[in-house]
Amino acid sequence: MASLLQQLSQAAQVLSAPSGSVSTDLLREASAMVMEIKARPDGWQPALTILQSDPSLDSNVQFLVATVLEEVLKKPARAAALSTEQRLAVHGELYNIMVPRRASRQMPKYVCTKLAKVVVDVGKLTFPSEHPGYMADIYMLCQITAQAMPPDAFGRQNSPEEL
Repeated sequence: MASLLQQLSQAAQVLSAPSGSVSTDLLREASAMVMEIKARPDGWQPALTILQSDPSLDSNVQFLVATVLEEVLKKPARAAALSTEQRLAVHGELYNIMVPRRASRQMPKYVCTKLAKVVVDVGKLTFPSEHPGYMADIYMLCQITAQAMPPDAFGRQNSPEEL
């Protein structure tokens, strides 16, 4: 898994580099590497590890890694192939990544939304039998997102129900 982690990390950095600073061949190679990782059933592991490791990652790298995580786990057959412990670990880790980083504004809203979608996709398989607090967790994420959002044009703060 270490080489897979390095491959995804390098590819994410290449693909999020400013336009024109990386050769076309290198971009093509990095894209192919990301597609290969998305096709692997265990491709979620390096993506989750990258998100856990560094809260100060570039927002484009965070989004790319979140996209890999989503692509690997959005297919019900792949997510169902995970053991119960792995599904609960993915759910718990994403929740533990999103809540503090979004509250401290270390994670952009669009990355948090992408990861919340993964939480919902994985949670659909385990709800309610294996995760009775799932709805409370989702509601908590909505509250944190609403509190972190700036007021609307009329100076009103959005409530979690409006999200």
